[in-house]
Amino acid sequence: MEALYLLIPLSVLIIIGVSWVFLTMASQGQFDDLDSPAQSILLDDDRARTPASSKREDDQAHTLTPPQHNGHAQRVEMQQPSTRD
Repeated sequence: MEALYLLIPLSVLIIIGVSWVFLTMASQGQFDDLDSPAQSILLDDDRARTPASSKREDDQAHTLTPPQHNGHAQRVEMQQPSTRD
């Protein structure tokens, strides 16, 4: 019973503290836009493409280097898909 004399005021202080933090964040606009950060992850480009790196990535996208039995890799050219009009 004596523990309640400590726990009840302590819990009231915690509730007041949490309420103050929530109201402060709400008044500063912390919770105004909840959708844009989630959408920006989907639309974000992880790598910045420069003209030199984009050419190198395009060259690598059309080649495949499977491992050989002796541990060396061999460059294999892949065919481009034909486009029909």
